[in-house]
Amino acid sequence: MTGQKDFPRDLKLPPIARYVSYGNNSNSQIQGYNILTNGNFSISIVAYVADLKHNLISVAQLTDLIIEIWQKKKHSYIMTKDRKECLIKSNHNKNMYPLDINIVIGKPQLCLLSKAIPDVRWLWHRRLAHLNFNYMNDPVSGEMVRGLLLVKFENDDLCATCECGKKLKKGHPVTIEKSISKPLELLHIDLYGPSTVEILDHKKYIRVIMDDFTSFTLVFFLRLKLENSL
Repeated sequence: MTGQKDFPRDLKLPPIARYVSYGNNSNSQIQGYNILTNGNFSISIVAYVADLKHNLISVAQLTDLIIEIWQKKKHSYIMTKDRKECLIKSNHNKNMYPLDINIVIGKPQLCLLSKAIPDVRWLWHRRLAHLNFNYMNDPVSGEMVRGLLLVKFENDDLCATCECGKKLKKGHPVTIEKSISKPLELLHIDLYGPSTVEILDHKKYIRVIMDDFTSFTLVFFLRLKLENSL
């Protein structure tokens, strides 16, 4: 929860009225929800409470996601579950571990954003119908896609699906030399019909015979398909 109106990026009103209760039995209405981010770490549901004096974050809700929290003597760390990346590091201050996450306000500058981790990069590549990585940064800077993390997308590896989709089939080689050495050695015969319009003495079928060696062609007009076997 936050009481600073500048932090939420695109405030969405709650479907029904919700309130936050304080220790002195007073309460305040939640004005809306939005995303809060520092570019590398995003909190998808942040409640804006107008008269809240401090920004509060729920450790229990973080650990329900893909987050793991380490609290040591001097520092607190918010890590990914696989412990491969530290999202936020905070220093111990008296009895608290205040978070300083350098909130991104307004449209981000891509050059200042952290690079997306591989899992996030490929997830959004598939969600955006295998959009080119060079164009995936445009929705980030323009805030065109809700839920899209404020990170910089770069392509370090080839996408197997995109690679297969851009492959071209190799055509059959053109045959220059013919294996036919004399006339009538190979004939191509085809039959067309029945035609919707009768031609030449009520004939509806056409038989075509072509000699492969000389390309000499004969055309016969037939009344019945049965005549083709004669």
